Amino acid sequence: MPKRAIVMFDTKYPRHLHRLPSIEKAWLAIVAITMTATLALGIAALPARSRVNHMSLAADAVGDKTRTLALGSSHVYRGINPELTTARHMNLAADAFDYICMSAVLEGALHRAPNVKAVIIEADPLLYQLDSINYYWGDYRILFDLRCDINALDTNIKRKTALWYEWFWYRSVLGALMGDDKLTPTHLYERRRQPKLGPPQAGYLPTVGHISAETDGAERVRLQIRDLGRVNQAQMRKNIHRFEQMVDGLLARGYRVSIMTLPHHQTYRDNRPTEWVDLHQDVMARLEGRFSDRGMEVWDFHDDTRFDNSDFYDGDHLNASGATKFTKILDGQLSRLLTKSPDGPGSGSTN
Repeated sequence: MPKRAIVMFDTKYPRHLHRLPSIEKAWLAIVAITMTATLALGIAALPARSRVNHMSLAADAVGDKTRTLALGSSHVYRGINPELTTARHMNLAADAFDYICMSAVLEGALHRAPNVKAVIIEADPLLYQLDSINYYWGDYRILFDLRCDINALDTNIKRKTALWYEWFWYRSVLGALMGDDKLTPTHLYERRRQPKLGPPQAGYLPTVGHISAETDGAERVRLQIRDLGRVNQAQMRKNIHRFEQMVDGLLARGYRVSIMTLPHHQTYRDNRPTEWVDLHQDVMARLEGRFSDRGMEVWDFHDDTRFDNSDFYDGDHLNASGATKFTKILDGQLSRLLTKSPDGPGSGSTN
């Protein structure tokens, strides 16, 4: 029987490697060192690599000059234009953004922005019920774009390992060579439904168009119920608990905190499931009961009558003109919040 050839990638018989001539051993060592150095240098040389979008631009913009932060969903990044504020404000917001991921993104941002004085957190019944990591179906680039602190994520070791694995490749030379496009079922589905958008700005993505029968509140609620699927009750309790921990921790560290709902169209409010309304009321009652006397404010713009059909892109998102109107209203609230004592009175009027 002929002797089995010794090959470079022979993993079945690694003991054969010591039989190689010295010059071949040296060559294999050079190859191994080169590959390891390439990956290491790739991570070291590209620490800030990310896609260019409203999230990565927002993360880059957060720094010493930032005074206020808003965290939330697409309602925030389509409804608030930081460039129109006078409070040196920035949005850290993403689609399907639950409070567990929100908290980890916030912790990363506060390390980079030591002069932040106030944090605004969106409250929404959909966000209470979401599981962002599961929803993203393996495409975690949203979290990387926002510079999520993976170690601060309140999740199991399996998920953290998956996130670190994805982060490793995303930040490496190989990630750069593979490009930005990563296709997952969710990614393809969302691409088909993507509205007409303007050019991305830091923390803001202007939406062009007006509400119609195809995008009114009834249709939006139908799609959200379908996308949400069966609610994981344990995940929902974990989300709400993390929401409360965020508020508690921020107030304890001296930040001014406001819980905010954004404008929704009448057709959306009329078609919301009763259980969503009840859930939101319960969560808000818990938050106000625990934190109002410590200075937490509630800014409820959900059914604000200053917004009409011309201000909405669909049932629960403002268009560009609606965002301009809302940002001007919000800017006054932000300015007042910055001048308020951290341990001042609770809820302020929003209308």
